[in-house]
Amino acid sequence: MHTVFDFSGLTRRLTALQHSPRWPAILIGLFLLLFAVHESYRFVLAVLAVIGLVLWIRNRQQAWSSGFKWYLALFLCLWIPMLISAVDAESVRSTLSVSLRYLIYLLAGYFIIERLPLRSRADTILAVVLAILLFWMADGILQLITGENLFGRKSFEGNRLTGMLPGVKLGIVLAIFSPVFFYGLHRFNRVIPGLWLMLIPYFIVILYGGSRVSWMLLALGVVLYWLALGAQTLWFDRRRVLILLSLIMVVSLGSLLQSDWLRDRVTQLSGLLSNDYTAFNVAVSDRLPHWLGAARMFEQNQINGIGANGFADAYSHYSGGDPIHRSQPHLFVLEVAAETGIIGLSGYAIFCVLLLMLIWRLKRQGQDAVLPWALTLFLAAFPLSASLSLYAHFISALIWYLAMVVCALLVERQG
Repeated sequence: MHTVFDFSGLTRRLTALQHSPRWPAILIGLFLLLFAVHESYRFVLAVLAVIGLVLWIRNRQQAWSSGFKWYLALFLCLWIPMLISAVDAESVRSTLSVSLRYLIYLLAGYFIIERLPLRSRADTILAVVLAILLFWMADGILQLITGENLFGRKSFEGNRLTGMLPGVKLGIVLAIFSPVFFYGLHRFNRVIPGLWLMLIPYFIVILYGGSRVSWMLLALGVVLYWLALGAQTLWFDRRRVLILLSLIMVVSLGSLLQSDWLRDRVTQLSGLLSNDYTAFNVAVSDRLPHWLGAARMFEQNQINGIGANGFADAYSHYSGGDPIHRSQPHLFVLEVAAETGIIGLSGYAIFCVLLLMLIWRLKRQGQDAVLPWALTLFLAAFPLSASLSLYAHFISALIWYLAMVVCALLVERQG
């Protein structure tokens, strides 16, 4: 018996589903929430990619929206150099694996951007994402107070918070989402008076996450939000700003004075001004060997690098005698340089320029509902991020998740 797959039936069901009032917000929220559930976001991406492929085939003659054109341009900036790096990659298997995986983001993005009316549900999506961020924050606060989160996960290295997110990603993810969080507080503060006070525990969780990269991203997020949206969305007077900043300062200083490990992490930053290799390496959490190895890779493979996602396999050849196995460069810009060379750096630079151009356009057009998402995407892909791997599953999926939301919010569609 031969069974013919009913593409038309699937299309009708998806069309009906996409017009459900709450469906887009539920999907976007569930997608984000699953980043904290044993990397279950991978299954969501796979399903969305299959749906996207079916719809792409059925509608291949249909013109693309401006949102998907932006998405495609950003995607190609990173993907084409990855493919080129596979030509003479030191680990062809690893490079081809990550390059093919990236196609999942393209197909999933096609479905979300071309088929879901996110723009008309922007406030609902913002509310759902804000609720998730508040939930992760509360889970982190519980872990800070009791030593365990809602699911029994203990804090890491003394009292360093992990919450629900794998490893020590809690502070980094919350810092990346800070522009969306700030804007969410602004949008719903009138509905829930005093909601702005949630900034205090939010900052505390990022502080106790213990990642100095997250502190940097949070500071950058505050500056970018203030420059892009602060003047328009300032919903509290100067007295309230002063009170809030004073409370955050007092809590932060109190935390530093009472927590030895946190104080040590701040104190170690003084090594950044030192000429001593050991002191500087301690200040950057033993990342100098990673950076030097990546620099050697770039020096010897300047055009197209050693191959995307190939650092771990190639490190022993470029370690300079370092006996420790290193898995990634721990700096986005060096990772791109080492693994995809000048071609990759050029694509990455164009990616960042395009994103900044989009941010500037959104600001000039007054598209406040989209702008915080674009700022968040910029933080996720910031070249000086130094904790996670740009080509690894988690951060690459997070970047393209944000890109999907940004570009879908650009599309004017009834639904």
